[in-house]
Amino acid sequence: MDLTGTPNAQLKFAYHMFGATMGSLKVQVSTNNTNWTTIFSRSGQQQSASSDPYTIQTLSLANHISATTYIRFRGQLGSSFTGDMAIDDIYVGDCPGPDNVSVVNLTGNSATISWTSGAPNHIIEYGLTGFGQGTGMVLAPATRPATLTGLMGSTSYDFYIKDSCGVGNVTVAGPFHFHHSSIYFFLYHITRISRTVMAIIILLVPTIHGNTVRLPLV
Repeated sequence: MDLTGTPNAQLKFAYHMFGATMGSLKVQVSTNNTNWTTIFSRSGQQQSASSDPYTIQTLSLANHISATTYIRFRGQLGSSFTGDMAIDDIYVGDCPGPDNVSVVNLTGNSATISWTSGAPNHIIEYGLTGFGQGTGMVLAPATRPATLTGLMGSTSYDFYIKDSCGVGNVTVAGPFHFHHSSIYFFLYHITRISRTVMAIIILLVPTIHGNTVRLPLV
């Protein structure tokens, strides 16, 4: 590929390596398809279960810019068949999009999104799970970390993060998913005021993702 117009080019990809006899994975780069340089190498099991998420890796190609840059992935078999290796979502360019996306600080009607990115500008679009891009609620500009508001309890949401590195140089990542469960239940405490009068004090307790926060009595 010709990278002469992209001097800060990066390679971004996802990989999954699970199994007791996992082999090795290498990423190699060449500018003449003859001499190859290894810029990434992993050996052995990297995930602890087949259901673990892929690992995201970003590599600089700044030292391999040419009109004929070649990239190859080399997977080597381990000592037996118990090793499953996969790569996905390969990207080459200078706006690779967000990494380390997480949802934190869920409250009654909001959620905070955290991520890392080298892009200067960000937009988040979010809505009910399955919404079409262009039809959701938009947070622009989005500053890391960003808080999504107007959420409803016991509802699943999707969101996309759009990174802009310049005019016409935009990367969209997603959909990312989270479930906002906000369930309220009542605790009560009965206090005897006199022989004939009893006061029932109600505690309203919001439960979000299994974390219970008790509101103080007033």
